[in-house]
Amino acid sequence: MATPSSAAPRAPIPVDHQAPHPAQHDHGRGHRPAPAGTRISAVAGEEVVCCQGDPGPWNFIWHDNSAVAPIDWDYLHPAPRLDDAAYALHWFVPLRSDALALAWHHFPDVPDRRERVQVFLRAYGDFPTFDVVDAVTATHVGRRRQRGAPVR
Repeated sequence: MATPSSAAPRAPIPVDHQAPHPAQHDHGRGHRPAPAGTRISAVAGEEVVCCQGDPGPWNFIWHDNSAVAPIDWDYLHPAPRLDDAAYALHWFVPLRSDALALAWHHFPDVPDRRERVQVFLRAYGDFPTFDVVDAVTATHVGRRRQRGAPVR
């Protein structure tokens, strides 16, 4: 298993090359749950899609500094597309401390997060207006609680 230092790209990747492609989520639109008793059940709601569940830099195939395909579908689940986007924003912008942006994400300088969020959202496309900080925080805290990890 890759460690964060070995899994992370060695140079900052342009954020418009990192947004999950909307078509990845659109394939799950209109999904209807399988009969009772199956392992996966759908969540009610029109905007529910099949989310990859762990769209960090370590779960993409990279070519010429572009994320070209998601891999590792262990956390595939039905949820609003914002779940994957918020998780990806947390890691790709990154919405983490300056120290981690420099050391773990290998930025030469502290990144302009506002610009990177805007570029990411433009690259993704058709999101309704939402509070980025609230969405990322809710996703991060929710996932940590699911794993029984401390919330920081």
